[in-house]
Amino acid sequence: MEDALVPFRNFVQPESSTFEVSVPSRYLDGDRKFQFENLTLSPHLFSREAAGFNVEADEEGLAVIKCGIRLDAEFGGVDKKLNFTPPFRAATLMTAGKYIQEFNAFFEREKPDFVRRCPLFFDWTHLDLESDEDFAGDYYGEAEIFDQTWFNEEFSPDIHGNGLPASLEKLKGVNHLKYPAAGAFSESETNAANFRVRLWLAPFVKATFSSPGILLDLGFTASQFGEQTAKQQITVVNSEAAFVEFTGLTAPKIDLTSKCTVNLYPAELLATSFVHLLEISAKDYRNHAFLAKMLNAKIQDCANELNVNVSLQFDESERKFQFAFPSSSQISLSLFFQKPELSLRMGYFYTNVIDKNSAAREVRDVQAANVADAFKKCAALCFDTGIVLCTLDQLSSNTTSGALDFYMASLFPRPSGVMELDRCGQDVPPGVILTPSSGSSSATVPFKFRLLRIYDNQEIRAFAWNDGAWIYGMLRGIRVRRSDYD
Repeated sequence: MEDALVPFRNFVQPESSTFEVSVPSRYLDGDRKFQFENLTLSPHLFSREAAGFNVEADEEGLAVIKCGIRLDAEFGGVDKKLNFTPPFRAATLMTAGKYIQEFNAFFEREKPDFVRRCPLFFDWTHLDLESDEDFAGDYYGEAEIFDQTWFNEEFSPDIHGNGLPASLEKLKGVNHLKYPAAGAFSESETNAANFRVRLWLAPFVKATFSSPGILLDLGFTASQFGEQTAKQQITVVNSEAAFVEFTGLTAPKIDLTSKCTVNLYPAELLATSFVHLLEISAKDYRNHAFLAKMLNAKIQDCANELNVNVSLQFDESERKFQFAFPSSSQISLSLFFQKPELSLRMGYFYTNVIDKNSAAREVRDVQAANVADAFKKCAALCFDTGIVLCTLDQLSSNTTSGALDFYMASLFPRPSGVMELDRCGQDVPPGVILTPSSGSSSATVPFKFRLLRIYDNQEIRAFAWNDGAWIYGMLRGIRVRRSDYD
């Protein structure tokens, strides 16, 4: 059986000392001893200088960097009755059309600053419409077909359009036409009978109507909104990351017969968006402004799913990636990055989470320097470091007393400005039997290794370079008889 060869190249983060090597599961049969055939530790300075000289091949730019992004929201306090807005109550009885106009305007006007779109509103539809005709896009063009039937007059965008609050302009699926002035279609009884009102609820929002009268007048029934716990109150809840709508079962009345108070609360104290994948080429990843633009597009996808305001831009004057989080005490937003390297790239600490308390640091463009100067810096760093030990990251390798129990390799400085594997006169390199964890079924299994350094006081502690490093080499799995190794 041939030896198993596992090449790898990993970035060791600044102030960090660990790296992972993913080994194909088919090699982990318990009969192979794994050892480092080659191992090189290179200061990150070399990579930054290469980027500055613009000498990398086109293939380097084709490499794609991927990172999943999610937005989490926590609503302030522990009071589940935390109001999004003041209560809404119409002063007098009025027509359905007038009520809907005032209702929508109120929740648009009173929505908190952190809320992106009007959180609760009514629009209307018609049962004769096909689903793809429901004004999701160019609704003005669709409406012109029904000039006389729907409006009893020639259709005009200025007169009949812009029927919903401005924040809803790009929300798909809603009808932006104004409520018919007469309160119903008056061309024929058929059209009037098929006229329906719809109630829309934003993501993670709960609305309460103090009595069912208004909703009954508009054509709804209490049963449409799920099981109700109060006899007189109607509660409508949306715990999903998208707007939901309820369509009335019957045509609305022209004149309303009752009034009620409407309150709006968060449906959950914690809410989360879906995970969206950022994919960007290695070349574009180094462009600060372009990275900010691409990342902000994914953040907006997340923000739409929570109906909140948050954004990212690159400030050219300060050379910082700046996030705009809501300042309201009613909500706390945090962005989760599956790869903390992305946070570090933007001038934040090596972390998975960025929120309004995270401080941005200045990021600089890579500038090409003198080649000899780069070599001198790297060589000085390596010789100052002295010796770097590599161990399998088992429990005992985290303590000084057991640091060498899983010793795998020694790295010594070289005049070329890197640290390379030195076998220290050993005929048989140290190695370990690697086995997957119980129940693992992945195609590859990651194994973590730790780098240690002998400091001036002779203590063995974690290795760390301020600028980070690249570790690369070849892990070889040699077929052995387990009895011989044990």
